[in-house]
Amino acid sequence: MVRELKRALCARGLGEFSFRASQFGGYTFRCANRTEYYRTMDFGGEADALGAFLFLLRPDDHVWDIGASVGLFTVHAAGAVRRVVAFEPDPATFTRLRQNVEVNGLTDRVDCRMAALGDRNGQVALCTDGLDGNAPSVADLGRHAGVTAAFMTTIDHLVDSNLAPPTVLKIDAEGAEVLVLRGAIQLLASPRAPRLIFLEVHPTFLPSFGATAEAVEALVSQHGYDVAVRRLRGEQIHLLLTRRAGR
Repeated sequence: MVRELKRALCARGLGEFSFRASQFGGYTFRCANRTEYYRTMDFGGEADALGAFLFLLRPDDHVWDIGASVGLFTVHAAGAVRRVVAFEPDPATFTRLRQNVEVNGLTDRVDCRMAALGDRNGQVALCTDGLDGNAPSVADLGRHAGVTAAFMTTIDHLVDSNLAPPTVLKIDAEGAEVLVLRGAIQLLASPRAPRLIFLEVHPTFLPSFGATAEAVEALVSQHGYDVAVRRLRGEQIHLLLTRRAGR
């Protein structure tokens, strides 16, 4: 009864509460609204994807979670791998991400960075609803209530700056996945390229970035990746990409 009361109050924005998600190891998440509860306790509608992601991780993996949001994939992955670097550009969402890492005692395994990853270095405008609404975007998709400044950098720049490269890359960037991949061309072409990429493709958002879903798939194929699993989720395409033999 207490959990249901907390859930009802949270859904109405009447308090901030801790909830324990038991399906994949029993992690705790802080929630203050219906959106946060959905993204953590309801797994954002992606319980199957999270389960597959965790199944394929190895204890020595370095995971980069690009578009980490409030930390669903980050927290669960951190219990299974050597290191997670979590990138989230929205200030309010980043604060919650860090809280969720801390409440689970995972600060020694997770490096939280408030940044958008893309194809350049510098300040960008970030369209956002904060914690209670649509995921943020570095393009105006016509569905956000506010705009804030964010810092953008590239995967290649971070690797060149001696951040250990990912062995597993998860990208959920609301259409900016094409920018993220363009900013990782050097890594993807190198012997240190990730062995797995979990990629969310957003066909309805990609035109705002001058791209298409077909162009995104062609880009990863060109750089040595094959589609191992393709799954449709509403208007999204979830891809598991594996490194082609001999690359």
